[in-house]
Amino acid sequence: MTTGEKPEALDASLIQAVPGHELRTPLLVWIDDRPRNNAYEVAQARGMGIYVIEMTSTAMAKAWVDANLCKFIFFINSPLKYSTLANRTAFLRNHDHPSRLRFISDNVRLERTPGAGTYLNPTAGECFLRYLRGRFFSSPVLIYTGSSIGSTRYIKSYGAAGSTTHRGITLQYIKNLAAGKDDDTKWRGFDVMGWWW
Repeated sequence: MTTGEKPEALDASLIQAVPGHELRTPLLVWIDDRPRNNAYEVAQARGMGIYVIEMTSTAMAKAWVDANLCKFIFFINSPLKYSTLANRTAFLRNHDHPSRLRFISDNVRLERTPGAGTYLNPTAGECFLRYLRGRFFSSPVLIYTGSSIGSTRYIKSYGAAGSTTHRGITLQYIKNLAAGKDDDTKWRGFDVMGWWW
């Protein structure tokens, strides 16, 4: 996963920041069950020097965040409280700032679960946003969706959140990350339109 590809399966070796697979900023975490639909936007982000992690399910995204959030590894008989590896696995907590870390999620997702098969999750975007805010993440979250935009009013209940169907809004959100901006707000809000870009 050194170039930011999406993992094919939920494998612990792929979801953790391990030696040889170091995360870096600016970092964009993108969750969408149809990553092909975002190929242009992702290519633009990578062209701007953004490290993009793509995931196709809410479960995979949550597991990845948990694995890279704040894990402390204690060693028996060690004078150190935690190791260098622990610092690496706390990457997301250490970089929780709009100029370094942002998230994009679709709103409705086909989810795949082991043993349960595939099901339509109409609240996938809200579930992931609630999950992040429940872990005290303040980094921006943009819900980039299509016909389900009407059901994204939930973003009004969260800080640093927005929803849109417009590619231009999404690209500006990405450009602001690449530029290290932390004061951009035009993308925030429900069903943000692109007429003012």
